[in-house]
Amino acid sequence: MVAGLFVYLKPFDTSSQQESTQSPDATSTLNESQDNIGSAPVQQTNIDDESAETTPEPATKSDNPSTTVIPENLNIVDQGNIVIDQLGQDAGLVSISASITSDTDGECFYNFFTNDEQPVIKSSSPTLQQDEYICSIEINEVEFTRLGTWQAEVIFTTDNESYKATEEFNVQ
Repeated sequence: MVAGLFVYLKPFDTSSQQESTQSPDATSTLNESQDNIGSAPVQQTNIDDESAETTPEPATKSDNPSTTVIPENLNIVDQGNIVIDQLGQDAGLVSISASITSDTDGECFYNFFTNDEQPVIKSSSPTLQQDEYICSIEINEVEFTRLGTWQAEVIFTTDNESYKATEEFNVQ
């Protein structure tokens, strides 16, 4: 026994066709006629080359605004002025917090790296609490490409100096 789907196409009767109208955006609509299969109207769309959607090229790091790059040639002056106070993983998030002793506001960079894996790099603005700056961020754990040991760096940069603290961390 052979099962199959058979479709009967009725020849198009041009005597019952209504005039089609051409709109300025090159879209024409055929009005419903008695010979249409089913009860829905048929619509034909012509797209000219200028309005046709194109497939975007793959994004590169410089094209992706969410990619964070740590500045090169940092002047790391003292590793004693920054301390990682908290580093942990809970409820699908990896969180890190560091306190910085500095007279100048700056920017916080977070660099999580391990052998042979894409690093996870983020940045944020510090908050001033009492007499120190606090760098803290939460990162979705799915951004880490493997489980196991990672190095976590927090880098605080100002206009003329930088501070860095590093701690080992286990992504579970």
